[in-house]
Amino acid sequence: MARELSHPPSRRSDVTNLLILGAVTAGARLAYAAVLPARLYSTDIHIWETVSSILQRGENPYATTPLLYYPPFWMQTLYFLGRLSVHTHVSLAHWIQAFLTGVDVCIVVLTYAFLRYLGLGARAFWIALIGIALNPISILMAIQHGNFDAMVGLFALGAVFGLVAWSRGAPASSLLLACLSLGLGILAKTVPLILTPLLLVRWREADWGTRIVGLALVVLPTAVGFSVLYALAPHQVAADILQYRSAAGYFGVSGLLSYVGGAPLTTRYGEVYVLLALAVVLGSAILIARPRRVEPGTIVLASVLLLMWIPAFGSGYGAQYIGWFLPLTVVLFATSAGPLRASVAAFGVVALLTYLFEYAYIPNTDPATHAALAPGTASTLYRLPLFLAYVLVIAVGVWTLASGRGDVRGPDRVVGPALE
Repeated sequence: MARELSHPPSRRSDVTNLLILGAVTAGARLAYAAVLPARLYSTDIHIWETVSSILQRGENPYATTPLLYYPPFWMQTLYFLGRLSVHTHVSLAHWIQAFLTGVDVCIVVLTYAFLRYLGLGARAFWIALIGIALNPISILMAIQHGNFDAMVGLFALGAVFGLVAWSRGAPASSLLLACLSLGLGILAKTVPLILTPLLLVRWREADWGTRIVGLALVVLPTAVGFSVLYALAPHQVAADILQYRSAAGYFGVSGLLSYVGGAPLTTRYGEVYVLLALAVVLGSAILIARPRRVEPGTIVLASVLLLMWIPAFGSGYGAQYIGWFLPLTVVLFATSAGPLRASVAAFGVVALLTYLFEYAYIPNTDPATHAALAPGTASTLYRLPLFLAYVLVIAVGVWTLASGRGDVRGPDRVVGPALE
């Protein structure tokens, strides 16, 4: 450790490391795309093909199908990728895989930069390499699943990076960049709204101009895009976006409730969950706004917990939701210690085994086995270890924050306390 402190990586080595990380990230994903049979593509990729064909005909997929549940960022991306597919005669599925590979390259670059900023030195390269570039979960999500939740993870990572810099005394521009990143994340999917309480870090030190511009950067991208969609198809947009709930009964609380009480109990929990989400947001805002100083470790940990609790305790679930917080979880593992780091490591192992089972084993089974594992009851049970791993991280994380241990490990010391 002393050697790492006395001889920090040079700017040239940083550039070299970033080039290697980007090349490995792209190479691993594109190599898997080259050998993956089209029959193993997830349903989502086929949904995007349908949406793209509607867009190429000049129609509004929000009005003609119930397939889009999000603000327009991904629809616009699909239109662009669909045009590329038409002009290059390369399948839309391959363009989606290439685009999501690019998103992962941006994630690994930003993760490395974040870890270096936090003082991890040479270890930042290996953590980014193993945690992002060569992570089988990231590869499966980008190439086989083909959903765009990694974009949420990228923008959430950017927002937290900006907030950490702001918490360490950086100029107000860091706060505004965090607001912009969060606003773009909400434009991609409404989920990052859960992170808005973190914008109250050092809020007393921001002038009113910064506050107003920051609020506009968070709200306006989605407000403008959504208003256009709503004007074109108000009833469909209200039903598909404003009232959308993830598929229930396949994981965690909703899956267990469905297993013991059926659909009525799951529906009732969905109503309770809305109130629970409101309480989490308000409680987080109060806890973040009260102290004058919030340590970087608290920001990183709080962001992971806020995003992680949604699939763990939410009214619905999708396997791709791990993309929301996977990059931040890698940062949390690298910068934490003790029980918290052990719980994150355990989550990573359980998640890896679960995703390999879902994406590598189940699709290659015989039709009878595949059908037996598809129902909600079966998926709830084989995902039960993953749910317990979620609960473990959340429980240890909440305990860490409550005990004032939400700090960041530097190369040779622990920076803290979490709240002052």
